[in-house]
Amino acid sequence: MTRSFLRFSLAFALGAVTSTLPAAQAGAKPKIIVVPGKGKPAVPPPVIKNLIEKALAEQADVMALGAYKKAINAKVQKKLSLKPKDLLTPEGLAAAAPEVGLTHALIVEGVKEMPGGGKKGKPTISIKVTLLKLPSGEQAFSNAFAYTKGNKLTPDVATPMMEAVLAALTATPETSPAPVAAEQPPPPAAPAAETAAAEPTPVAAEPPPAPAPASAPVASADPAPAAEPAPAPQPVAEPATTVTAAAPRERATAAKARPGLAVTAGAFAFFRKAQVSDGTVPMPLTYTTKASEPLPGVIARLELYPLAFGGNGSWYEGFGLDAEAVFTRVSTQIDGTPPKLVPSNIVGGKGGLSVRVGIGDDSDVRVRLGYSMFQFPLEGSGFPGLSFQAPYAGLGATFGLAKQVAVVLAADYLLKMSVGDGGKLLGTLGSGAAYHAEGGLRLTFAPIRIDVLARLEQYGATFKGTTTMTNVVQQYTNAKISDRYISGFALAGIEM
Repeated sequence: MTRSFLRFSLAFALGAVTSTLPAAQAGAKPKIIVVPGKGKPAVPPPVIKNLIEKALAEQADVMALGAYKKAINAKVQKKLSLKPKDLLTPEGLAAAAPEVGLTHALIVEGVKEMPGGGKKGKPTISIKVTLLKLPSGEQAFSNAFAYTKGNKLTPDVATPMMEAVLAALTATPETSPAPVAAEQPPPPAAPAAETAAAEPTPVAAEPPPAPAPASAPVASADPAPAAEPAPAPQPVAEPATTVTAAAPRERATAAKARPGLAVTAGAFAFFRKAQVSDGTVPMPLTYTTKASEPLPGVIARLELYPLAFGGNGSWYEGFGLDAEAVFTRVSTQIDGTPPKLVPSNIVGGKGGLSVRVGIGDDSDVRVRLGYSMFQFPLEGSGFPGLSFQAPYAGLGATFGLAKQVAVVLAADYLLKMSVGDGGKLLGTLGSGAAYHAEGGLRLTFAPIRIDVLARLEQYGATFKGTTTMTNVVQQYTNAKISDRYISGFALAGIEM
């Protein structure tokens, strides 16, 4: 009887201790990060925040993408032997998870499928979600949910999708249901344990006494089958073994973050063709650079979006500033006896507000407003030195072609332009306008950015009255000026 009592006491104590483990695990919230994938159409950051992260926050601690990138800085990346481009891959997330306490990652991406796998017909647009357990990188859940309204995620799709994700998220930590079965049997099992242990007295002489208490609750569970369904949550975790093979497909799910700062500098070369005329004089006054001798110069650019640092892709992170400065020194040959060269310092710049709107993962559109100035002085020349100042409005766009290659386009229109310096020799300004247009390629090897661009600048103005220029044989009435620059740029710098 004493030995039977000891067996029962040991089994009851073990059940009480082990039953507290799942409770302790359940008390700690999982920590998860939502990672946008490369699938198209992309899921916009505001949709991720409002329909996905808010739902996860009810049962988990959600780590913002910006906070994660800030925590896994260059120093930590070096420690983990990680490259910046690998931070949001399944492998990179698994390696970095212990540094920030992540237990899960949810990869979200669009899926576009054509009927029958062909190229014609109306495509089916879905959102695919994949839940990874960290740091193992094992998949706990993966499924696609079809959109009901175009290519937008709506609450009627997001609600059942997030219910499925949360079910998998909360079930994956409970991988040891056996202690739960051991918790309930001891009270009804006490009499059965006494009689079973009292009859076969030789069993007490077995060398390992520990297995007896463990087997006693299982045997005594026969009259109480209700305890057996405890492992029921296990099927939720089963996909971990059946879909692990799909993990390599998520290798390219890292989304390209839009930088908060870009600083570039480089060189440019330009050709100038300018003329003054009134439409009646056969020979207009011109200033032209030689086609074989473009004029060299230097250029620097700045883009700053302060709210994008550590952000999560919200719309207000697109408000920022941009600026540009150019400088060159040229020598102009003045005809005479003997001819002489006159040096000139040419300076220009512009700057103002910029609003950037993201399109997908690697494209954007920018709206710009600011002020521009450009000076091309000439001393002792018949052609007047000119300067132009004006507010401008413009548009810019970046279109991703490949992982590290993009097309860059921009155009500005200068409003109510004024003409200074030698412009006063041309009469009273009637009207003035100008435009700038540029385009080219951008290569990005984070954090290095390289831009190769071509630009056209066109300035024009009309004047009233008669010109009063010096060192010329012909004056003009109601003159017009046209000043054109064709340039090529090569810039390099950093973005972050």
